Amino acid sequence: MDAVRAQYRSVVDDIGVQAVKTGLLASAERVEAVAELIGATDAPAVDPVGISQHGDSLLAESALDSVRTELLPVATVPNLDQVAQLSGVRVESEEDLGRAAAAVPAYGPKWVLIKGGHLPGDAEDLLTDGSEEHWLRAPRHDNRHTHGTFTGADTPAA
Repeated sequence: MDAVRAQYRSVVDDIGVQAVKTGLLASAERVEAVAELIGATDAPAVDPVGISQHGDSLLAESALDSVRTELLPVATVPNLDQVAQLSGVRVESEEDLGRAAAAVPAYGPKWVLIKGGHLPGDAEDLLTDGSEEHWLRAPRHDNRHTHGTFTGADTPAA
């Protein structure tokens, strides 16, 4: 974890940060180290990754509780494409986006972004703080390049 702390400090101390994209952390130790670092700054944390776009788990089972109890409470806008893994709510419809969004704030984030990019039809994401909702909708475009994200609009419909 010394390497993780050193990398973070080298960037923050040199040029500063306005947000931290956590991405894939894999283990409880990394999650806890990053949560501690983020908690000591004013930078919001986004995008804890636990499941690949193909549905493969990228987060050790032992790290799930650390994400819930350590990382989400210091996150401002966690991107929870893998919401089922953290909350138990499977997103299979627009209605499920709302149910998933309601399940996540209990873990402490100020805002939650639930991505519906893998749902059929137009891309729909939900950004909420638990009382205010912002639906982000975009037409889906056929595209063979499906890696990465842009409000879910870059993933072709199944």
